[in-house]
Amino acid sequence: MPELNAQKLTNIAMILIVFLGIGITVYGAYLYVDAQQGIDNNKFIQAKESGDPLIPTDVSRLGSEMYQSQIEYNELLNQRGESPRYAGVGLAIIAVAWIGRDFITNQRKKNAAADPESTDDSSQPQSTTT
Repeated sequence: MPELNAQKLTNIAMILIVFLGIGITVYGAYLYVDAQQGIDNNKFIQAKESGDPLIPTDVSRLGSEMYQSQIEYNELLNQRGESPRYAGVGLAIIAVAWIGRDFITNQRKKNAAADPESTDDSSQPQSTTT
């Protein structure tokens, strides 16, 4: 089994954070698409946009349906408004992890260039002579 040194663990951690950010961004996009489809299929909006007068056969049932559709519409608008926040947080996490990984890599390169004797040679086999 290969050894995991600090550099490899840091790279793995940063890559996992990037994937977390991608997941949150995709979730935000999913919320937006789901809300938009719900809004497009909402009975309240369809009745409002058609302009046709509603002829109720059962007034209480029609009122109840329109009330429920209005509540659903408001919830979908709220969901659609919150979805860019999730996507933005996901993109910010991706950016921070990416910049952090680059910063750590550059710092290691600078340290290795400044002190060439302290390079990590643990990946090379050690020869033992007796």
